[in-house]
Amino acid sequence: MGTPATPPLPRQRPTYEFPATMAPIADARAPLTDVRVGILGGGQLGRMLAQAASPLGLYTAVLDPAGDKASAADAAAAVVAGDFKKAEDIIRFVDAVRPHVLTVEIEHVNVDALEAVQRERGTARTHAL
Repeated sequence: MGTPATPPLPRQRPTYEFPATMAPIADARAPLTDVRVGILGGGQLGRMLAQAASPLGLYTAVLDPAGDKASAADAAAAVVAGDFKKAEDIIRFVDAVRPHVLTVEIEHVNVDALEAVQRERGTARTHAL
């Protein structure tokens, strides 16, 4: 009988560098892919979204006024303290995180702010309900 096969090594996780205002990425939540999801709002829905994205290897970052006290803070890879209703804060968030997807987890949306972000930073595709 031969020796059992050695299991493969875990996939190497990429390292990201963010401004000092961003929370450091905890190793257990480090992404397995380069796909970044920006979430405006860090409540219960943001938490569930970050938890669902984690096994898929997606990097999630949350913008919320409560910062690291937001409900989604312990599930997301990064948290930025800021107002998701202010265009300036959303732009700062987008510039820091560089998300491939930006989504809103709360019904209190400032459409004017999102349109300003789209004008400033552009999007590949816009969906409206």
